[in-house]
Amino acid sequence: MTLPTHLALGGIIGAFTGRPVLALVISALIDVDHLGVYYRHGVLSDPRLFWKTATQTNDPYDGQRGHLHSVFGLTLVAVVSWLALPIYAATISLSHLGHLVLDALDSADYWPLYPFQKINLRGPIGFFSRHEVFVFTALIAANLILWL
Repeated sequence: MTLPTHLALGGIIGAFTGRPVLALVISALIDVDHLGVYYRHGVLSDPRLFWKTATQTNDPYDGQRGHLHSVFGLTLVAVVSWLALPIYAATISLSHLGHLVLDALDSADYWPLYPFQKINLRGPIGFFSRHEVFVFTALIAANLILWL
């Protein structure tokens, strides 16, 4: 899903864990693995190519949703956060998990066992679609209820 949708879920997680800024940061930070792939393929230097790549459902570079998007990455981050930062671990782990759940629900390529690409999940919600706008709106409504 897109960044605003991830941030909206991060707001909900932050409301429940009491660490909203951390939840928002982690919810967005998981997508940093896109940037390495974009850099290697020259996508970051061309705004039109960046927009085209960021809004399409297929992954032409096989790795936009890489290590941080896998259950292995989630497990590693969760274990390290529980060992090194236990007071923040629940927020970090739930925000990371929430990001992966949203990405598994959209129609873009998602390999939960990355770097093993035998299983490619494509969810029922179109990436960058009006259905995602509906999900985003519902998450924003939940944020308003929780925060106001």
